[in-house]
Amino acid sequence: MLPIWVRRRPQQLYLESDPEWKAYVRFAKDKNKVQTVKMKIAQLVQREAFQKHSPLIKLLEVKAMNILIDFLYPIGPPASYEVPCLYLPRDAPQNAAYGWRQLPETVGSRMDRVFHPVIMSKAFYAGCQEFARVTYLLCRARILDQIAEYRARSSGSGNNNQDTTSAANQSRHTEEMKAIESLQCTKIPDARMKEILPFLRGEFGENESRQKFRDVVKTMTFKSAIESATAVFRTHWSLGQMRALQRASRDTINIRGRIDFEGQKGKLRCIVAACYDIEADALIGRPVLEKVYLVPDAERWSLVTKDDKPRKTVPVKPTQPRSPTPNTSPSPSPPQAEGQARKQPPSISTENEREE
Repeated sequence: MLPIWVRRRPQQLYLESDPEWKAYVRFAKDKNKVQTVKMKIAQLVQREAFQKHSPLIKLLEVKAMNILIDFLYPIGPPASYEVPCLYLPRDAPQNAAYGWRQLPETVGSRMDRVFHPVIMSKAFYAGCQEFARVTYLLCRARILDQIAEYRARSSGSGNNNQDTTSAANQSRHTEEMKAIESLQCTKIPDARMKEILPFLRGEFGENESRQKFRDVVKTMTFKSAIESATAVFRTHWSLGQMRALQRASRDTINIRGRIDFEGQKGKLRCIVAACYDIEADALIGRPVLEKVYLVPDAERWSLVTKDDKPRKTVPVKPTQPRSPTPNTSPSPSPPQAEGQARKQPPSISTENEREE
């Protein structure tokens, strides 16, 4: 092998016999699973939008939610790389030949990051932010648990020490589980985590001293923080790679679209991007809100003056009512249990233009 330079092989297309393409076809034909993924994305986007843009949601008087999401199935395998090689047969060294050797799949993923440092840096920064955020949430939850346990012990009598300790342990478990359940990240197995993170696999050194150091690092950090940060990194890396290369990402399906929160005075449009791991059968991290903007309805929008007196507005013609859910395409309705759990949730409609 002559490690002088590396080149990318020409882009190829999937064949019908390829197992990756068969997996995409099976997923596309499973309408229930596709609808479940769409509803999961809509629920996560609705939760984040109601938290960050609650004043606009109240101002618009949101009553419905319109979903338009597309699955961007890759039509070709990920990029592969080659290095120049000099072949020297043992029997006849004089018959030396020059050629190219394909790098393994694990090395190809690193080549993508080397050739695109800007995308790599943005994804790494987003992952670090998520790691710091989750670490803060878990540390705060554990501190609150310790305070609650101390108060329970101090307020309890000598005969009820055991009861107060068990109650404190139960509250601690509840608070910690609340923090973990709010992460909405893919639960990655240990074997899969070692494939994604070479540092945990020990690829950069197999001696005992470095392995002990890796074990100490895993012990000092939260597993949930590492999983959430890894999911955010993979999401931003996959989306950035799709925008830059227009090619397939490894083990992921890119999802793009928009979700409109329809109200009486307009709508709040959210441009959404997400990634789906077809092998793990789950979303990778949380959906990314790339852009959120307000689309007011000029006919129904009412401005309020400083004296809190509404101005004269244009009356709406009764012959042209505005439907809160403009979509008329048939689609499965959301589950009733989830709709009843939230307080006055907006109705949901989907548009399957691409599938139809």
